[in-house]
Amino acid sequence: MRVALILFALVSAVGPAVASPLKARNSEVIQLKVGSQRRDTIALRARTEGWRLVLSGTTANGSAEIVDLTPGTPARTLSVILNGDELLLDNTRFVGGHVYRVQLRRGGVAVESGFVYLYPMVYLKDAPRSKEPQRLKFAGDEAAASDGDDTIKPVSKSGL
Repeated sequence: MRVALILFALVSAVGPAVASPLKARNSEVIQLKVGSQRRDTIALRARTEGWRLVLSGTTANGSAEIVDLTPGTPARTLSVILNGDELLLDNTRFVGGHVYRVQLRRGGVAVESGFVYLYPMVYLKDAPRSKEPQRLKFAGDEAAASDGDDTIKPVSKSGL
């Protein structure tokens, strides 16, 4: 009984050991398997400057400690300063398709913590464009293309 009372006094004096869940305004939540447990994970879409995480506003002007948890990659820890209520994960230090553990700190104390998945960057290649209309040919329909005439013709339908 005395041990339980001492532990309760220590925990209440130090504060909660676990930070509250990370909350964002511009993301979607996906399920991710971390170890053997499924966890709610914030998923961010890429922009030209990187991935921007807009926070709930409770942790403005602090810092973030970010650890790469992707299997097969070395676990490295990065510290990023929060700009107001936004956290920018730039293209040079962060990689799309990776999972990160983000812990927000204010005054050296962990305030919020959670997992963030970065969707990979999508690069759209410029398709060759011409001002003239282009003719498309589909392979596989040899019977229709046998006469060489590509005009639109009526097709007879069977009676119902």
